Amino acid sequence: MTSTIFTAAHGGTAVISTRRPQPQVHRLITTHCRARRPFSVKVQRYRDRKVRSSPACAASSVEGTGKDTSTCVKLLQQAAATRSVAPKEVFSAIRKLEKEKLSADGWAEKLGGESSPGRRWQLVFTTGTKQVQDALKGGKGGGSYFPLIAAQRWDAPKQEIENGVYLGHIASISFLGPWALHSRKMTFDFKRINIKLGPWKFGFDLKAGQFGTKKAPEEGEKQKDGPFFLFIYVDDKICVARGRGGGLAMW
Repeated sequence: MTSTIFTAAHGGTAVISTRRPQPQVHRLITTHCRARRPFSVKVQRYRDRKVRSSPACAASSVEGTGKDTSTCVKLLQQAAATRSVAPKEVFSAIRKLEKEKLSADGWAEKLGGESSPGRRWQLVFTTGTKQVQDALKGGKGGGSYFPLIAAQRWDAPKQEIENGVYLGHIASISFLGPWALHSRKMTFDFKRINIKLGPWKFGFDLKAGQFGTKKAPEEGEKQKDGPFFLFIYVDDKICVARGRGGGLAMW
């Protein structure tokens, strides 16, 4: 969650009438990408399910063991697949994984694949900076499942990032640029914007400072940090990161 919406680029960031309602069918972008074939967005369906609390990786569970890591990962994978896990439990699981400072070995290939055009990840869950700050002060934190189809595409061979929001086949807007991963920190910048409106497609290059891109330093000033993600966990099913603004995101 996988949204114009930026995925934790420089702001906060980085799963009903008297009759019983019928479950609604939504469309999701999958993260699967086959090598040696033109890149395409595949679609899968899921049905809304009632958000429920899960005892796994609850706020009172013991931290710091491999078993707890596995429990938290399974909870997050369930949240990404079904969006049925309570947001506070998702937040708690992410925070527990963040405290463990897991090894980032192999994360670049898992994020961006071994061949172009890489892998596409849909944004599923986000938290705002204030929610994280509240948790640090003793609050319960929280977040929400992202309601639109927003996705990141990372291409490891080309070191290219694409951040886009998609409205079916009607319209889309995406930003492209380079990225680099140093341990758990991914720095990136956007150089181009592409827009699709029905049958029309067009785009243009971005100038420094436009749409959240890195600004050129003034004379005598040091170059300020551009947008970045601090990755917390990555596997073949989910990835979790903290954005520059402090918010959390899960794809």
